[in-house]
Amino acid sequence: MGSEVTVAEMKGPQPAERRSRRRTAADGAGAALRFFLAQEGANGSPPVLDQELDSENDALVASLRSGLSYYAVAEYRAMADTAGRAPRIRKEALKRPK
Repeated sequence: MGSEVTVAEMKGPQPAERRSRRRTAADGAGAALRFFLAQEGANGSPPVLDQELDSENDALVASLRSGLSYYAVAEYRAMADTAGRAPRIRKEALKRPK
């Protein structure tokens, strides 16, 4: 009776905790999305953009009416970050002009 086994020992090794990477404004999380209907007759690879729409709601309605797919596009620019010991490349979100 001296050989008691705990539940944790019965489960075996547990996977290590995963740390999630936090997105910051420097990562480009704030990019403005632009919405486009797919060009009619395009087979899907590579995507061919046609009409640009003002919002995702407009894109949803136009896609439903036309039977075409729509695309959400985010625009970024690569920037060199030389502030640290080793240079890094980071992305900068571009805002859509109004």
